[in-house]
Amino acid sequence: MRGFNRYSVLSVAITLAMLFSGILAEAHMYHVRDSGSMMRHLLKGLDLSAQQKQEIKGIVQSHSNDLLAEKVAVLQARQNLLTVTTSGAFDANAVQAAYRTVAAAQEQMTVQRAGMFNQVMSVLTTDQQAVVKGRIAKTGQRLQRSITKLQAKLNPTPQSNP
Repeated sequence: MRGFNRYSVLSVAITLAMLFSGILAEAHMYHVRDSGSMMRHLLKGLDLSAQQKQEIKGIVQSHSNDLLAEKVAVLQARQNLLTVTTSGAFDANAVQAAYRTVAAAQEQMTVQRAGMFNQVMSVLTTDQQAVVKGRIAKTGQRLQRSITKLQAKLNPTPQSNP
């Protein structure tokens, strides 16, 4: 490829992959209307009482409009980032500004979700909280395995010459 070194091509490919995977993850992982697939996963099989279900439903409903607005803000910011990164001319300042907007919108939504999660956890019994924390720990382990695999690709071990 004339005019491009392999690192700039790789950089663009990684950026686009991250961008598209982020958009897809956002579109598939979070469903504000019914508290989100992550929340459902964490609460699945906890044998919640009728009172707990009512309290959790109230918590989710109280956050519903804010979460929806924040989700829209994140998706709009990502759409803008996509536009900026795929425009004909590269402008690092424009990409950085667009990314800061995505990060700020994502931060707002994350804070809102963390607050909602904290409220939901307070409704659960100690045993139910332990189950949820165990599920979260498994997610953390999966993330760590992914990180380790990627780090191994960054730092390949030197091959000995036979």
